[in-house]
Amino acid sequence: MTITLKEGHFSSFFQTPFVIYGPDVPFVSPLRSELRSAVQFSKNPFFPNGDGIFYTAFQDGKLVGRICAHVHHAANMRHGERAASFGYFDCVDDGEVAQALLEAAEAFGRARGCDLIRGNMNLTAHQEIGVLTEGAENPPFLAQIYTPAHIAGLLEACGYTASKPMTSFIKDDLETYEPERLLGARHRDLMQQDGFVFRPFDMRRFAEETERIREVLNAAMQENYLYMPMTAEQARFQLGPLKMIMDPSLVMMAEHDGDAIGVTLCLPDINPMLRQMRSRLWPWGWWTALRMRRRLKGASIIIILVKPAYQSRGVTRVLTYLLMQALQQGGYTHVGGTWIGDDNLPSLRSAQAVGMKPYHRLHMYEKSLS
Repeated sequence: MTITLKEGHFSSFFQTPFVIYGPDVPFVSPLRSELRSAVQFSKNPFFPNGDGIFYTAFQDGKLVGRICAHVHHAANMRHGERAASFGYFDCVDDGEVAQALLEAAEAFGRARGCDLIRGNMNLTAHQEIGVLTEGAENPPFLAQIYTPAHIAGLLEACGYTASKPMTSFIKDDLETYEPERLLGARHRDLMQQDGFVFRPFDMRRFAEETERIREVLNAAMQENYLYMPMTAEQARFQLGPLKMIMDPSLVMMAEHDGDAIGVTLCLPDINPMLRQMRSRLWPWGWWTALRMRRRLKGASIIIILVKPAYQSRGVTRVLTYLLMQALQQGGYTHVGGTWIGDDNLPSLRSAQAVGMKPYHRLHMYEKSLS
């Protein structure tokens, strides 16, 4: 059978996972419009040099896979490497198709002087990363990556090696959970101390509040895996669309003497709605959204972050308590958490303290290009 790759054809790129996976695989796509914005590399502020490309694979005229390849030059300079990345790797369980797609991504990286390629990265460490190695039967929460079980095997067969082990988590007993158990005397004292304020996100000052989130994000994650400080333009690009779905009671801000020192960014899990809509607003997706929005009972924790100078003072625990309380008051029954690396012991302990359970096991996959 003949495998051909089509470059830059967005309609087939978007449609591929719906065609190849079928209704029993719990894959969820971003909204069509958001995916298009992400892979328009000439306009995506995370890629000022426009260094990205995407391919769709056809086998005898039938859609069988897709992949995106990209190079983040500023991140390479920051981390002292020459790495390309692949993302949105979705493929039928066929080694020849996988090899054709991956070889195209590898060629893109080599042409730009890279000696390593890794993925999935959709599209940077600010977004979804990884390949599922356990838990593929579990549907993803919002901002959690999802790949069927065979994808890891295809990568290994094509010479890729697993690295960076990670876990995502779930808490499915919110209705009976007692948030008060999170607080000790020092946490209660902190909530009463002069100068400390813990409050929900103010939607009336959306731009100002998202800038404060960016400030905390850059301070708290500067040492994290592949992290690249986020610019104001990038923050607007990534956080702006969240305004449509945000429940401000789930976005808690911590301040000290007026300065932002911590944040929880938790969003209603709209993935069941996106799956029902097939990630399209038109022609009838908007009707599905209106009908389902009030029935959503899940939420997704994107970040719980505190600036380094305050990480040992109990701020994280207070923010977590307030979030769990807000989830209960909002009628949410379960919450998921995005990936935590095995080497991030403080975050793993925080997840354990809340009683979250492992949900997905993920790894990055990488290969030498030299």
